[in-house]
Amino acid sequence: MKYFALIASVVLAGACSDSGPLNSPNDTTNKIEVTGYLDASKVKTTTSSPLNSSSEVLVTIIGIQDAATPLRELTAINERSGTSNNTIVAQDGSFVVAVPALLGDTINLTVDGAAETPLDVETWDDQPQFPAISEDGILVERSAESPDYIFISIQLITPLESGFLEVMNITNDHYAILDYDSEPHEEPGEEESESEPESEPESEPENDPELPHDDNFYSSQLMAEPGDILFIVHNNEGIISEAIEIIAPDSF
Repeated sequence: MKYFALIASVVLAGACSDSGPLNSPNDTTNKIEVTGYLDASKVKTTTSSPLNSSSEVLVTIIGIQDAATPLRELTAINERSGTSNNTIVAQDGSFVVAVPALLGDTINLTVDGAAETPLDVETWDDQPQFPAISEDGILVERSAESPDYIFISIQLITPLESGFLEVMNITNDHYAILDYDSEPHEEPGEEESESEPESEPESEPENDPELPHDDNFYSSQLMAEPGDILFIVHNNEGIISEAIEIIAPDSF
């Protein structure tokens, strides 16, 4: 199993964290009401390989809960290259969006109705490592019952003391929490227990594989097409670890 260390950080400035009126300095009859917000203190970044000055690396920008106005469009633009990507902020104000960047690039974030927030991508030597994973401890399989979804599981050497594991599909901006599995799951095809929690209750299919009874075991399902890029990170109270990069497998 191979994964890469992260060397990335952000310097954040110019965020608008409160709503309010913004008057035009040249025309007192025109007013723009700033109804959105973008809180730079709740925006983090991660990559799956070190940033450098010669070849672009995909930078994932993560807004934790209450980072931006819910259900608004958010755009990330690399100031140097002009490359951009956008997403819709989730109901809880969180988001994930990714753009390629070189070391030292500035990425501008804009949420509809709020001020622009520039992020200077620099080196970061003390980025937290991803928790230690057991040998052959990552499983990624496509769901037999719902081929649009993949099943992801990770077995850690020791359970998490705090925070949670989060998997993000960088291609379609979907993300999910990897749940702690304290009870053995049912055999494939058996009826699911009414009390069993789901990461995405509205659309997530049942877990296909039989999971072991293991306190170090975490799993989830996520919508992904073959070849989609997935990042898995440890989110510990907004501190984002280095990322593990996974490619979504082909269909059956």
